[in-house]
Amino acid sequence: MSKFHFKTVIFFISVLLAAACNPTEEEQATGYLEQATGFYRQGSYVAAKEMLDSLHRLFPRQVDTRRQADTLLWRIDYIELENLLPRLDSMLITVSGEAEQLSGGFLLKKDEKYRQTGIYEHRSMRTEINVARNYLKPVTTEQGDFSFTSHYVGQALSLHTITAVCNDIFIETPPISATQLHTFTNLGVTYETVLFLDSEAEDFCRFIVEHAAQPVTIKLLGNKTASYTMNRNDRTVFADTYRFAQALKKIHQLQEQKIVGEHRRAVIRQRLQL
Repeated sequence: MSKFHFKTVIFFISVLLAAACNPTEEEQATGYLEQATGFYRQGSYVAAKEMLDSLHRLFPRQVDTRRQADTLLWRIDYIELENLLPRLDSMLITVSGEAEQLSGGFLLKKDEKYRQTGIYEHRSMRTEINVARNYLKPVTTEQGDFSFTSHYVGQALSLHTITAVCNDIFIETPPISATQLHTFTNLGVTYETVLFLDSEAEDFCRFIVEHAAQPVTIKLLGNKTASYTMNRNDRTVFADTYRFAQALKKIHQLQEQKIVGEHRRAVIRQRLQL
């Protein structure tokens, strides 16, 4: 055999050996699936999911192996949902109890003709018994969306901002737009109201809640300036309404998670034919 032919044979043998030693893409994908299955059996569901994600990302053409990976992922999701849903029920019981404790003194106002969501307001904050004074009126929706309205009675201010002061520490609301300010005059007296959502004045709300046990001065800054001190009841009601809103919001979030989880579990049961 010539030296050329001998080298050619050696080359082809090397190529065949290299091909035999390197696993195919299908074998590699199967290896990922086997590792994920091992983690699944150990109860290491996060690690199993990571392996399955890698399988899908690295081997998009391995359709059969990816189908098996999807089935394994459904089994993992089902186990996690079986653990999660009872925890959500337990949390709902706890938070509902907290909301019940905070609900004393609140009235639910709901006009089903004009709005689907009811509003909780404290009995002491009813507008009809607070017409002639300056105060902040907090309310919350049934879903826990907190807001407050600044009520001012006196000479026209055309409010720009509201500042809360306690122990030389202060916080301001964002600048008030013309669309937020509602005003009317009756017998020479001006009434101005401004609505603030929690998302617009979150820091301001938390400031009053955190200082509810101490005197808080409210400064109304506009074309003129006015100020008043929140009385103890107003501070307490503001803080209680805020906490009540937080509890209601948590209940709403947990209920939504439960609905989504139960739907997801039902879909997986059908897919796995459980």
